[in-house]
Amino acid sequence: MTEPGIYADHLDAGYFGKAVLHDISFSLEEKGLYVVLGQNGAGKTTLFRTIAGVLSPLKGSIAIRGENENGGGRFLSYLAHMDGIPDAMKVRDALNFYADILGSGQEEVKRVVQYIGIEDLMNKWFNPLSEGQRKKVALARSLLRKSRINILDEPTANLDPAAAMNMRSYVSEMSRSSIVLYSSHNLYEANDIGKFVILIKDGRIVALQEVSTLNTGKLEIELRADGDVGKVVDCRRDGERYLLTASSPDEIPEIVKKLVEAGIRVREVKETGNPLEKLYKEMEK
Repeated sequence: MTEPGIYADHLDAGYFGKAVLHDISFSLEEKGLYVVLGQNGAGKTTLFRTIAGVLSPLKGSIAIRGENENGGGRFLSYLAHMDGIPDAMKVRDALNFYADILGSGQEEVKRVVQYIGIEDLMNKWFNPLSEGQRKKVALARSLLRKSRINILDEPTANLDPAAAMNMRSYVSEMSRSSIVLYSSHNLYEANDIGKFVILIKDGRIVALQEVSTLNTGKLEIELRADGDVGKVVDCRRDGERYLLTASSPDEIPEIVKKLVEAGIRVREVKETGNPLEKLYKEMEK
């Protein structure tokens, strides 16, 4: 069986003759989870569309190597921003329709439906579903056949926390036997689940390296609460705000829990600063 690979050679790609991606070159051959990281508008979706064959290069080339794990046939799976499900179909009919096209059986439909947790949607029409529900159905469609290369464009967007956690777990498992490209603008999500990171800024790749080598720095948090936060956690007060740092987003629930247990009512918690911008500047040094 041919091992999967993705090869870009001085690639320019974009829309109506105007390049969004500029002089992109890389070779991806090692199986694993590659987090394509960048701010909105950096070129992540354009890169995915070009790899998937939706867009043709304006210059240079993109090449895909590999076979389906069953040999031959379709070896690349692409979850795009658009859900790709006809509005006038019921969820069950739509998934069965795509399973037939892909050569997947009913067991595959059952597997993805149970994993993503959309049993309660199967007899509903697709059109009136909420944005989050539509995303779950689109995820199920994209996972109906196991592929050697999987392209997932912000797969956890609009998902509830439990569904997002399940999706990250599934993707991590998938990456053990395939190349998975997973776009995100969340630096800490990349650090949490990725093996490699492809960092894009203004349509250019500024880093392609192991996630473990990234200097993600500290997460800066702004907190508003009724009570003296400084008596419970290490922080700095700025008017009505309390400013503190954390190593990762996983520390935030513990901080809030400590405050609540101390009788302090937390009214607002949000991230301050721009971790990606800090990382870009670090790369430019």
